[in-house]
Amino acid sequence: MNIAFKAIASKTTASKIIGLSALTLALMAGAGQASAKDCFILVHGHGIDGTNKLNAVNYWQSVNSNIEAITGRVTGDFYKDLTGQSFAEAGNGAHFGITGYYGKDNVQDAAGNIISPGYPYWHPATAGSVANQIIAISNGQGDGVDHPRQCEAADTFWVVSHSQGAQVMTYISGNASTDSLFANTTFDASNTQAISNKNGVKTCDGWLSGFITCYYNEDTAGNVNNAFDQTSQQSFQFGLAMTKIAGTFTLSGAINGTEGADRTCDGSLGDTVLNYMFFGNRRCEDVVSLQTHIQYNPRTYTGEYLAGGMYNIGGYKGYPHPMSATSSKLNGEDDGYINLASQMNCSGSGKRKLYDTLKYGSYTCDNTHKRHTGSFNLALLYGDHDSMRNSAFATVTHKATTAGTLSCSGDVSAARTISDCLGVNH
Repeated sequence: MNIAFKAIASKTTASKIIGLSALTLALMAGAGQASAKDCFILVHGHGIDGTNKLNAVNYWQSVNSNIEAITGRVTGDFYKDLTGQSFAEAGNGAHFGITGYYGKDNVQDAAGNIISPGYPYWHPATAGSVANQIIAISNGQGDGVDHPRQCEAADTFWVVSHSQGAQVMTYISGNASTDSLFANTTFDASNTQAISNKNGVKTCDGWLSGFITCYYNEDTAGNVNNAFDQTSQQSFQFGLAMTKIAGTFTLSGAINGTEGADRTCDGSLGDTVLNYMFFGNRRCEDVVSLQTHIQYNPRTYTGEYLAGGMYNIGGYKGYPHPMSATSSKLNGEDDGYINLASQMNCSGSGKRKLYDTLKYGSYTCDNTHKRHTGSFNLALLYGDHDSMRNSAFATVTHKATTAGTLSCSGDVSAARTISDCLGVNH
């Protein structure tokens, strides 16, 4: 285990390493275990049924077919970039564990009929399931997938999450302490309760969202209600899940939601057309928990501190034509799906411009202006949403960040950025 971060060999060597003592101590703690390796626990994002572990495995190495056809690019090797070896390759590479949860838009019966919306990040089937899998993997019990580099109990554990997986991990790590807002608790609630209008007359979903006004679930006094029914709570061991986790990395994480979900739930006619073209007429209740409104933001339902620390890697290259139409509807910089400001840990709107703030430093994103304590903005990559999870790039550059952040790699791959920072051999 290399306990020292690699200095970035570029003009960005002056980047600050402020408040990262927790990560440094975690590395030092692992240094005394000669046989221990790094173990990367992977938490996928929205859009797949990860309860089928093959889907979860492929998530980290598949390419969006629309983009592949336009750019001619093919997938990189995320597993090799992260661990030093390909998925099925035995050897001395870092260990890894695959988690999976049901992350599709909605739940359907055998005939394809929708029987319920998809599961929000606070649900037993998302946060609860991932927490249980982290416990099993970190105890050396395996991930249920056939590969030669299963994690061992003595390893040093890191979580790598993408997209909605970052929301799930924010909720878990933000409720791992007994004094957290909803410590060790999930909620099995219908998220349709959170998208009715003030008078409770209409539900805003599907193509109608372009023609009617939708409101957040508020009482007559305008107070925001919880997005879930607190009587439906179920307990899980978030604290135990995070006990061995040295840190959580997020790649294009929907930490603060995404404006795309806002527009699905309360957008214009143009938003409705894009929704139909690119997302198959996605319904609001299918993505309700991905909205940027305070009612759905994980910060509202977690403590201030994130167990283990969180390190954010953001993407800001919109998809190539014609997928770029989705970027045109998002404010600030974005990766094609998620606003950069929603991917990073800074106070303020998740839809504001953020690149200059992160690149050149600003008090609006220093250590006293963050949504969570113990969360740091690691790097900016000129890559789109998919390339962050599969190392498939057409054109990409690495930008170090400043102002209470860490930059320890100059690599263009999100996976390589992580492994470079941790000293994983390739």
